[in-house]
Amino acid sequence: WGCAGIALALGGSGLAASPVARMGSEEQKAEFRALLKGDDAHGHVRIAAMALSEPGTGSDISGLKTTARPDGAYFLLRGSKQWITNGQSASAYVVWAQTEPDAGRAGVRAFLVGRDTPGLVPGKKETKLGIRASETAQVHFEDVRVHKDMMLGGAHTGPGPAGGLADTKKMLDSTRPAVGAQAVGIARAAYEHLLDRVRGSSLHGTPMASHQHIMFELADMHMEIAASRLLVHRAAWMADHHLDNVADASAAKAHAARTAQLVTSRAMVLLGEEALEPGHPVEKWYRDAKIYDIFEGTGQIQRRIISRHLTGQNPT
Repeated sequence: WGCAGIALALGGSGLAASPVARMGSEEQKAEFRALLKGDDAHGHVRIAAMALSEPGTGSDISGLKTTARPDGAYFLLRGSKQWITNGQSASAYVVWAQTEPDAGRAGVRAFLVGRDTPGLVPGKKETKLGIRASETAQVHFEDVRVHKDMMLGGAHTGPGPAGGLADTKKMLDSTRPAVGAQAVGIARAAYEHLLDRVRGSSLHGTPMASHQHIMFELADMHMEIAASRLLVHRAAWMADHHLDNVADASAAKAHAARTAQLVTSRAMVLLGEEALEPGHPVEKWYRDAKIYDIFEGTGQIQRRIISRHLTGQNPT
């Protein structure tokens, strides 16, 4: 109930599937499905990973250091990725790299890479504050040889707003509502746990529900969660209908992340010492909530996108 780590563990393959579905050819989609067919060598269900974030660049997609150097009919991928969901165990990776350093943003491309490709080396598993049920790891690419046919959108992508980084931005406009939905789930779980306690407990000999400051906290939580949920629904609906949702996706993700942190923090305060015990559900949700203001673009990045959109500037 409300476990963001499980949500990411189950949904991590969906993060990788999104760019394949949006940018991939029918042949690339078939290859992606083939890489995930059946169980792996350990008898586990095959999963996928979206390899975008890098050490030192964080959410700055245009600052990618991983390169894809042309080599005849192939590209050689070199670089490292960090904080990759399913990074150690994936059978298929969608990897972003810079194909033309002089082209800047327009040179950013995504590649579909199989786990067994020589030179692909999963790195160490990260120890994290929260979402511990979700595997997060480094992935290294040491001249990984990938056929040009595995460059997503390669046939139609080119410099300019229709390709390169723009394709990646459009993909994030689809995944950010999903991330926002997870943040809403964390907030809702903490809120409902607190609400159950308030309904059935007393404070200083009187029902908790008779204390106005507690009731006002619950009312504020209810309003923030409802607002976040509606923002997420709107952004997701727009993505499903292929509408421009760049500002809406950022608003949904940023607001839901803030709500998750607010609700879990206030629930910790209202429950007092009991919520500080390791293993307490609110303590876990409090730890899980923080990452939602960081990955898939920090809160500051989302506000930059929204403000540039509002003032008629290029949000990317």
